[in-house]
Amino acid sequence: MNPKTNKTVTQLYYESSRYIDDAINHFEKQKKDFNKPIIKIETDLISGAIGLESLSTVIEGLQNTFTSAINNIMGNGSSVGKIPSYVKNLSKLAISEVEAGSFIIKLGTQDYLKEDPIQLSFVESEEEKLKVLEELIYRINSIEENDFEELKNKFGNRTVISSRKWFDQLAKEDVSFKYKKRFSNEKYEFDHSKIVDIANKLSNVVLKEENDTVIIMGKLVSYQLNNNKISLDTDEGEVTIKILDDSLEKHEIVVNSFYSLRVNRKQVIDNFDRINYEYSMSTIEESELINKDKQD
Repeated sequence: MNPKTNKTVTQLYYESSRYIDDAINHFEKQKKDFNKPIIKIETDLISGAIGLESLSTVIEGLQNTFTSAINNIMGNGSSVGKIPSYVKNLSKLAISEVEAGSFIIKLGTQDYLKEDPIQLSFVESEEEKLKVLEELIYRINSIEENDFEELKNKFGNRTVISSRKWFDQLAKEDVSFKYKKRFSNEKYEFDHSKIVDIANKLSNVVLKEENDTVIIMGKLVSYQLNNNKISLDTDEGEVTIKILDDSLEKHEIVVNSFYSLRVNRKQVIDNFDRINYEYSMSTIEESELINKDKQD
C-alpha cells in the first residue's frame, strides 16, 4: 500500500473528525443559546459598542418591571411600599453573554449564573422565572388602547406603574430595542414609534383602588421610627399603620396603651384574589389615647 495514500487517508479522517466535533459543539452552543432570551439594543455606534445611558435605560427598566411582576406573583399586591428583599433577590436578572451587533445581550437569572445555583422556594428553576419574563414582555407588547386588564390582572398595579416609568424613559432617551423569544426566532420590536405609543397608553391608565376612612381601636404594641410605622393589636388582629409625616419621633406615644385612630384605608387585591388593606394617617398627633397602661 502506498504510504503517501495512507497519510492522505489519515489526514482526511482526522479532518472529518474535527469537522464533526466542531459541528456538534456549534449545535450544542446554538441549543444552549436558544434557551436564553435575547435583547438587541439599537445604536448608531460601532458593532459591539453601546452608550452606558442607553444600556441602563433598557436594563434598569426591565429589571424594575420584572421585580414588580415577581412581587405580585408572590402575593404582594400592594402598589406602594418597599418590595421585600427576598423578592428582589429572587428576581435578579443578569447578562449572561454579549455579542457584536448593534448591541446584543443574552439574559439569565443571577442566582443561576453562579457556580453553585441556589434552589429557591418560589421557582425552583431558572426556566420558571424566564417564563414569567417572557409573558411579561408579551403582555406589554400586546397592549391595546384602554385594554390593560391582562397586564394588570396577571402582574398587578405596581407592574403597570413600573412599565409606565420604563417606557416613558425609553421614549425620552429615544432608545429602541428588540426582544427575541426563547426557543423561537420570533421577535418583539420596540422601535421609537411603538415605545411612544405604549408610553402614551400607559399614561392614560387609571389604577382603581378603593379608599375609605375608618376608626381603628386597639393596644399599641410597637412602633418603628426608622420607617414611621406603628402597630395596634385590635379585635381583628394586628394592624400596622404608616404615619405620613415625621410626627412619630416628636409625639409621645405609650406602648401597651389603648388608642383610637382615624386612618385612611386602601383596599388592595393581590394575584390570588385575596383582599388586603393598607392603613395610613397624616400625623400621629391626631391619635386619641383611650386608656394608659399602668406599669410598676
